Amino acid sequence: MAFCSKCGTKLDDGSQFCGQCGSSMAGTPSVAPIKPPEATASQDASKSREAAERAEKAKYVVDAAVDVAGSAASAAASAAASGAAIVGEIGTRAIKGVNEADPATKKKIVGGLVLGLLVLAVGFGAKILFFSAGPEATIKSFYASLANGDLKGVLSRSVDYAGHDISMQDEKKLQIVIGQAAAEIKMKGGIKDLKATCSGGDDAKNCITIITYGNGRSEKQNTEVRKINGAWKVK
Repeated sequence: MAFCSKCGTKLDDGSQFCGQCGSSMAGTPSVAPIKPPEATASQDASKSREAAERAEKAKYVVDAAVDVAGSAASAAASAAASGAAIVGEIGTRAIKGVNEADPATKKKIVGGLVLGLLVLAVGFGAKILFFSAGPEATIKSFYASLANGDLKGVLSRSVDYAGHDISMQDEKKLQIVIGQAAAEIKMKGGIKDLKATCSGGDDAKNCITIITYGNGRSEKQNTEVRKINGAWKVK
């Protein structure tokens, strides 16, 4: 059985020319032309299902990221409103970037996105819970700086000097006063214990401070504290 090498028409044995296109059949092998396989209906359906599954998985992953991001932002909000605002803004921008990416890229970045948001939420909460000094802690830090003769530490916790520049002359005078106070505390054996009990409003409190020295003696002092730009300072 022979076939035309030009158009693939079936030829009778011994034919010299193709009756369809007129091409010469001299030297034409009796082999049927090879046609590429055509996709079956079942193969097309299988590919469609796979594409749908990939799209559904990508959507699920992104939706999960959105849920976790929302939970992270809520956790930060319960600790501090400012922290929640920052986490929420970062989460919104990150989720937008994920949704605009292709499915393969989404799978790679969602894990890092979720982890990052959780770290931010926990970080802001920890900062508020453990690193924002209350009035009692501020008083303790103030007296600790005083006992060490730490001028900068004392001024940074003082209502009158925190955030303000002072002249070199005033700085020298204050250093002398703080140095004398530190020497007096040292003569008493240093500060062994300090307890402060405060009462008052949200931005100003009156505190009873009991200082116990290394020599066993104690002193009770009235200490006023005020909140300046969100931080407590000693008046």
